[in-house]
Amino acid sequence: MLLQIQMDFPNTKPEKVDTVPDSLMSGLSIPPAEVFRNSQAYFVIYRSESDVLSVLRNNESLAQLKPLDIVVTCQSERQDYDFISRYFWPANGGDEDPVTGSIHTGLAPFWAERLGKTDLVAYQASKGRITV
Repeated sequence: MLLQIQMDFPNTKPEKVDTVPDSLMSGLSIPPAEVFRNSQAYFVIYRSESDVLSVLRNNESLAQLKPLDIVVTCQSERQDYDFISRYFWPANGGDEDPVTGSIHTGLAPFWAERLGKTDLVAYQASKGRITV
């Protein structure tokens, strides 16, 4: 017997930010190519996977963005993923989350539009899961 589950999540696609907060710029070791925002987080867009995988953060600076968290992301350079991301939440008492499902309600529509695709495969990297 095949069991199928259908889930319906909200679309929380982020909007482009005109002015990037100083604490976001000083909180990340690599300047973003673009910055977007939704009700949950700032979406920092990088040009390469190496930027996403190697970015260092200053939690003290990023905590000033409260109540918003930070997701860093880029189009994947690998054939098996469409995009990759990492999720930081110092503004809400944490560090780096390895399996944040809620942020994908913003990432999925963002990358679907940018890549012109409706089926996506995502990889959420984290400190303990990064492989190059």
